[in-house]
Amino acid sequence: MYTGLTGIGTSTEARGNPTHQAAKRSIIPSFLRDPEDTPDGRFKEHITYENVSSYPLGYPSWAAYQNSDPTFRIYKRFGTLRNRVLLYRQQELAKLEERLNELDEEDDQDPTRNHRIRSLRRDQADTESTRMAIINEIDAKLKHYDDLLERELRSGNLQKPTKRNYRSLVNYLWNRAPIVRSEMTFLKHRDDFVMLTEQCESPLERTLDHLICSVPFAWFKRLFSSEAQRNKIDKTKDSHTTLTSTERVEQLARFIASILAILLIGIPLYVLASGCFTDKTKITTLLVALVFFPVAIQIAARPKNHDLFTATAAYCAVLSAFLAASTNFNFGQSQYQPVGNGTLWRV
Repeated sequence: MYTGLTGIGTSTEARGNPTHQAAKRSIIPSFLRDPEDTPDGRFKEHITYENVSSYPLGYPSWAAYQNSDPTFRIYKRFGTLRNRVLLYRQQELAKLEERLNELDEEDDQDPTRNHRIRSLRRDQADTESTRMAIINEIDAKLKHYDDLLERELRSGNLQKPTKRNYRSLVNYLWNRAPIVRSEMTFLKHRDDFVMLTEQCESPLERTLDHLICSVPFAWFKRLFSSEAQRNKIDKTKDSHTTLTSTERVEQLARFIASILAILLIGIPLYVLASGCFTDKTKITTLLVALVFFPVAIQIAARPKNHDLFTATAAYCAVLSAFLAASTNFNFGQSQYQPVGNGTLWRV
C-alpha cells in the first residue's frame, strides 16, 4: 500500500465503462480472487464500498483516506508533550510527599500532637489536622498520574511507521492538499509518529509490495488487490495511491521463499553428491551456501536470533555430512590404502 508523489504514481484508469470494467475483472484468475470479489446476487444493489472521493475534500476525505488501509493509520504521538505533562504531575506529587513528611515530623516532635501519627481515628477526629486532606489530594493526583503512565506506556509500545508508510501520508497531503498548508506543520517530526496497525512484514514482502506499487501496468496491480480496495480509491481523482492485498502479497512471498529454499538445498546437495566436481569446487560450494543461507532466511522470513542460529547449524550439519561422504577429506581421521606388498600407505 503506497501513495506516490505527484508525477511518480500510476496512470489513470478508465471509470464508468461497464465493458472495460468487466474486461479488467476477467483478467484475475478465479483462484486469486477473494471470496468478497465473487458476486452471489444477494443485496447486489445495496452493498457498496466506501470511496475516499465521495467525501468532501478536507478533513472528511483525509479521514476516509487513513481508514482506507491499515498501513495508512499513522498519527502523531506527541511524545514530548506527554512527558512534559508527566514531569509536571510528578513534581506536584513530589511536593505533596514533602508536605506530608514535614507534617509527620512536626507531629512526632510535638507531644501534644504525636497522637495524630499513632492513631488514625484520633487523627481523623482532630479538626486541626490537615493530614487527611493531603492524603486525599495525593490519592486523586496519583490516580491521574497512574493513568498518564499507562497511556504513555501504551503509546510508547505502538509500532513506528516505516519510512515508506510515512511518505505515503506526506505524499497524499501534498498531492491532494485536503487541508491548508499551515496545518501540515505537525508532519515535520517523523520520529514522533506511530502506526496503530502492527506490521510484521518480512523484507521480501516489503520489497514485493514496493515493486507491485511501482509497476505501471494497471492489470498487474489488479492481481494483487481486492474489489473493495479498488473501489476505495477513485483513480480519476487520485492516480498515485495503490492498495494491495496483504494476503496476496504474502502468498507470492511464500511461493518465492519456497523456490529459494529448494534452490539453497538442492543445488549444494547436487554439487556435493555429484562425482563431476572436484573437492575444491565442493568445498567452495559449501562455504558459499553457508553464507547465503542465513541471508536468505532473514530476507524471506522474520526469524528470531536463536531460530536463525539453529536453522543455520542444521543446514551446515547436513551439507558437511554430504561433503564428508563424497570427498577424500575425512576431517582429521587417517586413511590407509594397501599396496602390492601388503604395506598400508597413508593417503
